[in-house]
Amino acid sequence: GHEERVIARLNGERGSIQGRVMKRVVLKNTPVLRFVGDDSVVRGVDIVNLLDEVAELPVAPPEEDGDKEAGYK
Repeated sequence: GHEERVIARLNGERGSIQGRVMKRVVLKNTPVLRFVGDDSVVRGVDIVNLLDEVAELPVAPPEEDGDKEAGYK
């Protein structure tokens, strides 16, 4: 899909990108760039959506003292 094409393009341009990094960042050794997909943002959005769904669930009524005395928990 789209993500794979973007990653392939970035890795194809890696040398050029790395050259630009070398000109702007002063390091003893320039790291070798490697681009990979990262779905952490998608997973984060999924978790936020799940939390929103849970927040919309009805809330259980508070326990009454009589329930505790009768052995209910």
